[in-house]
Amino acid sequence: MADIAKLNIINSSRIIRQIWQNPGISRIEIAEQLKLDRSTITKIMKNLMDKGWILSQSKDSRENVGRKPVGLTLNTQLGLILGIEIKTENCSAIVTDLNGEIIHSELFSFEPDKETIEDISLNIYNSIKSNAAINGRKILMTGIGISGIVDPFTGTVLMSNPMKIESPRNLSETIENRIKIPVIIENDANCCCWAQIVYRKESSFKNFLSLMGEFRSTDLYGLREPGVAVGIGMVINGEVYYGENFTAGEFRSVDWKPGLITQFSLDNSMTNSISNKPKDLSLMFSELARNIALIINICNFNHVMIAGDFVKHKDEILRTLKSAVTENWVYSNLEEKKISIDFLPFGENAIAFGAACHVLSRIFSIPKLGKEKLMRGTILLENLLNR
Repeated sequence: MADIAKLNIINSSRIIRQIWQNPGISRIEIAEQLKLDRSTITKIMKNLMDKGWILSQSKDSRENVGRKPVGLTLNTQLGLILGIEIKTENCSAIVTDLNGEIIHSELFSFEPDKETIEDISLNIYNSIKSNAAINGRKILMTGIGISGIVDPFTGTVLMSNPMKIESPRNLSETIENRIKIPVIIENDANCCCWAQIVYRKESSFKNFLSLMGEFRSTDLYGLREPGVAVGIGMVINGEVYYGENFTAGEFRSVDWKPGLITQFSLDNSMTNSISNKPKDLSLMFSELARNIALIINICNFNHVMIAGDFVKHKDEILRTLKSAVTENWVYSNLEEKKISIDFLPFGENAIAFGAACHVLSRIFSIPKLGKEKLMRGTILLENLLNR
């Protein structure tokens, strides 16, 4: 029989997650959706409300008789989440409340020859913490998105060419030692997956591909030709897919040839400042679409989410990608391949937002009954609030 204390933690996490995903939900609705008896709901809700985690408010009723139903919401004043994207050119940071609503966003510059990633993170944290928009509220946790091969479970960057990380480096640990709050490190393309999962809480898409593209005008570390960088993230059955050794989503065109610095078959000079070259940009999008269409159809993804600088080219991406998917679809004579394409908002803050969303997803996830290395759910929230 499951340990009663663990079962209570799991049910508490399920309930608070349900409220987080459905603000204004009632106790009766929670009981029906989670298949829990009302006495369990009542006991857990009393504990959550006594702690101040959950607030209640009367909801308008269509009938003007009887008691008005009581809606439950998360207390967003409990604390804030900081999301950061660290790039070779600059850094972006956003602050959200626990519902994922953006409170503040800011762009930061840095000197790569003089500042480490730990220095940069500390400077951003201190600047954000003192910003008037924060208004004294506590920053509970930080998520950081970075280009490279990342193990988010240990917070280790295994390798990153853009950031000149050539051997495993536990950034979570070293940054936590500087800013004194928990840190999650995640691959930038996977951050886009987390953004979609949290921002579209009501979405029915459980299997999708995220496509992130950035135009880089400079390469401060001299390891990559200025131009375009592409990353892919995949969500399968509602879970971000990392693959063996966390390398899932690392992209290189099937048309690529040895000697080319970029991820495409285009000449290196063509991709330099490609965002200002419409003809070369179209060639790149066409090559990218052919590669992505193959993945979409093999995995039978029904949704693609576009993020980063590619959002500025909506019309061309929609046309090119849908055409490539249709052309590659093997059952075109029997049925039309249906694919929806969505564009993540937030502009240059998209990855920083996704990094914050990864944190939120962990806070509002459900612990497992067995032994688990990661702290998550109400256990994590309790820990963060009591630090």
